[in-house]
Amino acid sequence: MEPVIGVIVLVVLGLVVLSIINPFYLIRESEVGLLEKKIIGGQLPAGRVLATGQQGLQARTLTPGLHFLPAPFYRVTRFQIIEVPQGQIALVTAIDGAPLRTGQMFADSVPDHFNFQDGEAFLRNGGQKGPQVDLLTPGRYRINTRLFDLQLAPVVSIPQGKVGMVTAADGAPLATGQILGKRVHGHKNFQDCQAFYRAGGQKGPQVDILTPGQYYINPRVFQIVLADAIRVSIGEIGLIEAYDGGYLRDEQILGDSVPGHNDFQDGQAFLDNGGQRGPQLDILKPGGYYINTMLFGVTVQDATVINIGEVGVMRSNVGILPPVGEDGRTPDLVDEGYRGVLKTVLEPNTYYLNPTAHVVFPISTLNLTIDWSTTNRETPLDSITVKSRDGFSFPVDVKVVIRVPKEKAPMVVSKIGSIQNAIDRVIHPAIGATFRNNAEKCDALDFLNNRSQQQANAKEITITMLREYGIETVDVLVGDVGIPETLLKTQTDRFLAKEREKTYKEQKIAEDTRRDLDAATAQADQQKNIVAAQAAVDIAKAKAQSVVVTAEAEAKATVVGAEAEATQIKLRAEANKIAFEMLTEQVGREGVMMLETLKLVKEGQIKITPDVFINGEGSPLSALAATMLNGQILKPMLQLSEKAGEGSKTSSQG
Repeated sequence: MEPVIGVIVLVVLGLVVLSIINPFYLIRESEVGLLEKKIIGGQLPAGRVLATGQQGLQARTLTPGLHFLPAPFYRVTRFQIIEVPQGQIALVTAIDGAPLRTGQMFADSVPDHFNFQDGEAFLRNGGQKGPQVDLLTPGRYRINTRLFDLQLAPVVSIPQGKVGMVTAADGAPLATGQILGKRVHGHKNFQDCQAFYRAGGQKGPQVDILTPGQYYINPRVFQIVLADAIRVSIGEIGLIEAYDGGYLRDEQILGDSVPGHNDFQDGQAFLDNGGQRGPQLDILKPGGYYINTMLFGVTVQDATVINIGEVGVMRSNVGILPPVGEDGRTPDLVDEGYRGVLKTVLEPNTYYLNPTAHVVFPISTLNLTIDWSTTNRETPLDSITVKSRDGFSFPVDVKVVIRVPKEKAPMVVSKIGSIQNAIDRVIHPAIGATFRNNAEKCDALDFLNNRSQQQANAKEITITMLREYGIETVDVLVGDVGIPETLLKTQTDRFLAKEREKTYKEQKIAEDTRRDLDAATAQADQQKNIVAAQAAVDIAKAKAQSVVVTAEAEAKATVVGAEAEATQIKLRAEANKIAFEMLTEQVGREGVMMLETLKLVKEGQIKITPDVFINGEGSPLSALAATMLNGQILKPMLQLSEKAGEGSKTSSQG
C-alpha cells in the first residue's frame, strides 16, 4: 500500500514541476497573447506603463503559433483578437507613449506600427500618449488592449441628395478675415488626418465638402454635418450669395463672374480666381448641385416667364455705363452690354436670368380696359365725379381702352416704368381733369345731351397725351352719367312737351292737306261742266257777234238820221237780250253768273283765294259763296244783271 502511495505522490510532484518549467505557449489564430516579463530586464522608465523589453507588461504581443517562454521568466495571457465590423471604425487612444506637445490635441501618426498591432514599434518610433489621428477600418486586428483603448464609431455616410460640411477640430489657425480653411491636398477626403496636418490644413470650417459616399473619417478630428444638396427645378433659378472672397467695388451691386468654380461647387477655385463676397452675377440653372452652404447661400426662386400676349422689357443693371449726350442726358434706350433699358424685347418664353442684374417688366400687348366705374370692382378706380356750371355734382362712368405695340414697349418702361404707373400717374389724372373741365363749361343737361362730344374730346386728349409714352389709345367710352333724378324729370317733361307740339303741328298739316285734297277733288269733278259751259258761252258770243255785225251792216245801210241811230240802239239791245236769253236757256242764270265770274278771275280782277274760309260739307260753290259774301262777286253780278235789265227795258221801249 505504501509503495503505491509513494508513486502517486511522485507523479503529482512531477506534474507540478513540469507545469512550472514548461516553456511552450500555443496562440491560436483567433487569439492574441499578452506577455509579461517577470524577473529579467531593467526597470521601466518613470511614467511609462508598458515595457519594451524591461520588466513588466510588454508592449508587443504574441502572434498565433507555438512560443517557447520559460515559465519562471514570463507570463502569457490570451485574449480574443479585435474585430471592427463593416460600417464602423475603431477610434484609438494610446495609454502609453510620449506626451503631447503644448496645444496639441491629437497624437501624431508614427510609421511601422501596422495599425497599432506592433505596440513596441509604436513606442520606439515616438508614438504619443492620448487620442490618435489614425483609426482602424473594418477588419480583424491583434491589438494590445493594455496599450491601446479602442472605441467603435460609425463610418461617415453621405446619402444621395446630401453634402457633408467639414469642420476640423485641430490644425493651423485661420488668417484674419478668413472664414473657411483653405484646401490642402493628399488627405483623401479628410480620411488621412496626418496628411491634412502635414499639408497645412487649418482649424475650423473647411472649404472642401464631402459628396455622397462612405468615408473612414476620424470624427474626433473632423466634425461632419449633413446638409441638403441644392436642387433647382425646371422653371426655377438659384441665386447665389458668397460669404467669403474679395470685396465689391463701389460701383458694383453683384460679384463678377469668375471661371472654374463649376457652378459654385468648387469653392476654392472661386476664391483663387478672384471671387467676391456678396450677391453673385452668375446663377444656377435647373439641376442638382453639391455646394458648400458655409461658403455660399442659395435662394431658389421662379425663373422669368413671359406669357403669350406679352413681351418682356429688360432693364440691365450691369454692364458699361451708356454715353452721355450733348444735352447731358443718357439715352432712354440702350443696346445689349450697356446699363439701362434695352431696345430689344423678350418674346414669350421662360428665361433664366438674374433678376437683380436684369429686371424684366412684362408688358401686355393686348387691349387693356381701364374702367372708372362704381359697379366694376375689378379695378380700384371709382367713377369720376364732376360739377356742372349750374351747380350739379354727378358721377360719370368712363372706360379707356389702350394697348402697347411690341416695338413701343421699351419706351413705356423707359419713360414711366410700367402700365400701372401710366394708369396711376398719367391716364387717371388726365381723364378726371378733362371731364371736370368740360363739365364746368356747361349745364348738367347739356353735358348729358353732348355726351358723344365729351367722349370725342377726351379721346383726342388721351391719344395726344399717351402717344408720348408709346401707348396707343384704342377708344374712350362714356358710360352712365349720374344726372340727378329731379333734373332728369325736367328733361323728360320738356322732351314730351316738344313731342306733343310736334304731333299737333303734324296733325294740322295733315288736316290742311286733307282739305286741299277735298277742294281739288271737287274742282276736278266740276271741270267737265265748266268746260261745257265755256263752250256754250263761246257759241252764244259768236252768235251775238254775228247778229251785231249784221245789225251794224244794216244800220250803215240805213239813211243817216235818228231812225238809224234808234234802230241801232234797238238792234243792240235786242242782240244783248237775245244773247242773254239764249245763254240763260243753255246754262241757267247761275251758270251765266259763274261764266262771267270766271272771266273776271281770268282777267285778275277777282282773287279766288278767300279771305274768309267757311269749313263745311258743301260743294265747291261754298268757296264761291264766301267770296261773294266778301263783295267781290256780288257787285259784278249786280252790274251784269242791270245790263240785262237795261237791255230788256230798251227792247220794250223800242
